Order: sequence, then C-alpha cells, then structure tokens
Amino acid sequence: MFFKENKMLLLGSVGVCAIVLGVHFFWVRDNWAKAESAGKAAEEASIAWEKNFRPGDNLMPKPDAEKVLEDNNRLLKVGLTTLQGIEFGTKDTLQPYSEAAAGSGDRKNYLMTKQTNILSRAKTMNIIAPSELGLTEKISEDPVALNLLRVAIIDSFLSSCNVAKVHRLLRIQHFAPKILPLEGVELAEETKEKKPAKADQKKDKEDEGSPGQRSDRLVQFPVKVQLVAPEPALSRVLYEMQKPSDRTRGYLCLRGFHVAVRQAGSGTIEAVIAFTALLNEKLVRELGIPVKEEEQQNRGSGSEPRKVDLERY
Repeated sequence: MFFKENKMLLLGSVGVCAIVLGVHFFWVRDNWAKAESAGKAAEEASIAWEKNFRPGDNLMPKPDAEKVLEDNNRLLKVGLTTLQGIEFGTKDTLQPYSEAAAGSGDRKNYLMTKQTNILSRAKTMNIIAPSELGLTEKISEDPVALNLLRVAIIDSFLSSCNVAKVHRLLRIQHFAPKILPLEGVELAEETKEKKPAKADQKKDKEDEGSPGQRSDRLVQFPVKVQLVAPEPALSRVLYEMQKPSDRTRGYLCLRGFHVAVRQAGSGTIEAVIAFTALLNEKLVRELGIPVKEEEQQNRGSGSEPRKVDLERY
C-alpha cells in the first residue's frame, strides 16, 4: 500500500540519486583527481624552490654573491683592456698618420713628407731602410689613407729595430688589408642574404651594415720585412714588436719568420719576418681605408684564407 501510494516519489528519489552519482563519477571525480595531481605538483615545486634558500656547496648569501659578480665584472674589464692592447693603435695615436692630419694641403704630398721624416728618423737610429718603405707601386695604386697607415706600421717596426740593434732592412713588402671573419657569423650572414628584403626592412639592413654596428671585427694589415742583423738581435726584435700598444708605438702580431745564415762564423743572419697590424673595423672605416672581407674572396673558390709565403723573395 505504501509503495503504491509513494511510487512516483520513490522513482523520483531513485532518479535524483542516479543523476548525483553520474555527475560524481563523470565530472566531480575527474576534477578531484586533477586537483590532487595539481596539488602534488605544487608541493614538489615548493620543495624544489625551498632548496634555493638552504645553505649548500653551490649557494652563498646574497651580499657575497653580489661581491663575486662585482669582482668578475672588474676582471672582465681588465681582460678587455688587455685584449685591446693587441690592436695597433687608436684614433688619437694614429691621427698624425691620417688624411685629416693633412688639413687643407695635398694628401699625397703629406704622405711623401711622412716618408721623408721616418727615413730621417731611421738614420738618426743608425738604421738603413728602403727609401720607398715598401710603397713603390702602391703610391699610385692604393688610397693615401691606407699608405699612411702602412707608414705608421713601419715607423713602429723601426722603433723595435732600434731597441733590438737591427741596423739594416733590405726590403719591405705590404699586402692588401682584409677583415678577419668572426666564427659563427659567416653562416648567419649568408642566411640573411638569401632572405628577400622587404621595403620596411631596407633601413634596418643599412643600419646593420654601418661601421658602428659591426665594430667587433678586426682588420689585418700584413707586412713582410727582409733584414740583416746579428743573431741575438732577431729574437730581441721579435720580442719588442709584440709588446702591448702604447702612445709611442703599436702592437705587431707575428705571423712567421724565416732565417738563413749569410756567412758561417760571422754571427750575422738574414731573416724574413711576416707580421700584421690589427685595427678595429670601425676605426678603419673612420680612417677612410677600404678593405675586403677575406671570407668573400675565398667563398667562391672554396679555398682556405691566403697565407703569406715567406719564400717569395
């Protein structure tokens, strides 16, 4: 009797229970599992983060860490200053050997004057040097700015010869300057060249190619000198020419040398020394010296960068 009278109520209750159970199993239970999983992940992340605030072998208090960073920055600046010492000169030290120093006068006449002055200085140091300082055909072929820098390089080399007691230079030969490629940059530049340039990217490309944007590369100015000197003088001149640059002389990077004994027992040798002067690309552009990139010259042939032949005398 009870079940008959409350049949609909009982059926409704059963239906509600079924709905509640379905919602629990199909929605609440899944969300609860996800919530538990998220809670465990948060707890693990919290434990890992707390390790950063615990003392250990690889951790130190913040004041000590800041002091270490300051010391590292200081050492980095010292290292950069030392590296800059391998560059031949600065804009100030090379100003007397620039076209700007000629003022309103004729630049070629200024170059000839510098040559004459350096030869006169060589005589005061009792050094015999070729009258053209290696610029015989280059006076008319190469820009004056480049030849002025070459004169500065030889002037610095003569200072080293004076200290080393080298008194005779037989021949001087200059080679074309080239930009030293940076590792890892060549591939990036090739990829950039293959991409089509958009109109709104034209200005950006011009900025990227400007001297100020590419001032990390170095330009080499190779030179080869043939000289006659006593045996002890050779090692001394190699040492002197590689001293760090200062306001009175420049750093010259040794590339190689060849020695031959002219007369046994005389103590005199004949040597060929190949060296190069390095300058920052930005400074080279400011001096008005045109240069070619070494990787462009060798990219087409697939050959290695050209090397100076010491036997080519």
